[in-house]
This record gives sequence, C-alpha cells and structure tokens, in this order.
Amino acid sequence: LLICLVLSVVLLVASNDLRLFLLFWGFSNVILLKLMQHEHKWKAAKASARLATKTFSFGFTCLTIAFGLLYWKTGCT
Repeated sequence: LLICLVLSVVLLVASNDLRLFLLFWGFSNVILLKLMQHEHKWKAAKASARLATKTFSFGFTCLTIAFGLLYWKTGCT
C-alpha cells in the first residue's frame, strides 16, 4: 500500500494535466485514509480517519472547484 502511495505522488507531480493531477490527488488521499485506519479496533485510528476524511474531502472539493474555474477562464487543462 505504501508503494502505491509513493507511485501516486510521483505520478501526481509528473502529471501535465489538471484532470490527471486531480485523479492522482484523490487516489493518494484514499490510500492515506486506508493507511490511517489500518487497525479498525483502535479508537484513535477510527477518530483520525474520520477527521482526515472530512479534511481531505473539503480539500479535494476546493481543488476541484479551483481547477474548474481555471478551466472555465482559460480553457486549458
């Protein structure tokens, strides 16, 4: 799972398209959440995954809106 995270971040940095950037951003967020909640029995792991889900979702939404506005104004991805 850690290899997938590293690969996702490398592809995110190397992407030359906003759609690919957004895709790899979301993929790395999902992997990070899976790594945080690796032990379902721990209350701390559940709490941190819940908080990270809210934070990552808000960040992903803001990034998507920003990319949408950029595309709307420039027409470039």
